[in-house]
Amino acid sequence: MRSIKYIILLLLISKIYNSFAQLNATEIDQQSYQYYLDEKWKPLIKYGKSVTKQGYDEYYFNLRLGIAFFNKYNYFKAADYFKRALKNDASSEVAKEYLYWCNLYIGDEKVAANYYSMLPDSIQNRILYKPKKLLESIFVDGGLKISDKPKEAKNLGYVNLGLNHKFSSTFSIYHAYTYQQQTQIWGNFKQHQYYIAPSFSFKHRWKLVLGFHYAHYSSNLSLTNDVVFQNSKPTSPPPFGTSFFDSTTYRHQNINGKFSSNSLYSQITVSKSIKRFDVNVHFGLFSEFNKPNYTLVSHDSINIKKCVLSIA
Repeated sequence: MRSIKYIILLLLISKIYNSFAQLNATEIDQQSYQYYLDEKWKPLIKYGKSVTKQGYDEYYFNLRLGIAFFNKYNYFKAADYFKRALKNDASSEVAKEYLYWCNLYIGDEKVAANYYSMLPDSIQNRILYKPKKLLESIFVDGGLKISDKPKEAKNLGYVNLGLNHKFSSTFSIYHAYTYQQQTQIWGNFKQHQYYIAPSFSFKHRWKLVLGFHYAHYSSNLSLTNDVVFQNSKPTSPPPFGTSFFDSTTYRHQNINGKFSSNSLYSQITVSKSIKRFDVNVHFGLFSEFNKPNYTLVSHDSINIKKCVLSIA
């Protein structure tokens, strides 16, 4: 009889506990749903954090909290709650779509493509995600760099055109052409630059970029310059009975011809993204080949002033 009493008591305690848990779950669902309807994302996040610490784990609750973080642009935290929602309901198309957008925005396109492949055709047709784009983006830049010393160097004009080609969710190529020219006191120059960078993405947000930068520089030299050199000049009167002189050299210089240079800079970049932080390691190699083809002609003339002092 005593054991039966204990069993009945345990059943009553279990029933009371389940009723309390059910009432608590109902309260959490109503409160989080109201915040969600009112789009009060900050109060929902604050309320959700306190509830999560108590071990509460339910599909709609996790989904609402993930949407709140998503609307506050915290895609990392949003992805955590959408993953929890997906564990609650493995068939959730809403959680999968949000996980696609979260990973796309944080730069992990490989994972985003995996979630995209899990979505039904109706959602894929609405998103229209295309991992292959022959021409994904175009970058155009150009203008003038204004010189503050127009007598020595005039304004520099430049134009830049960049294209990005995407062959898959993990492989793309960016390349760009830059042209610039300027007239300076010694002549003028033109420069052509070409840059190409294949990019490879791997799991866990690892990335490898190979960069190659080629530059061709050519200039026409035409400089006439007069330089005055003061070779010697007494700083104090010399002793009586000696002679001294000061000499001044006038140098007339002419530089004419051409100068060209070809340079190549190669770089390997390995990067790892951890939450909002990017860690990058670079290794580069630079080489340059110059081709001078100019002449320097100097004409000197010396002016000497001699003075002889004698004892009176």
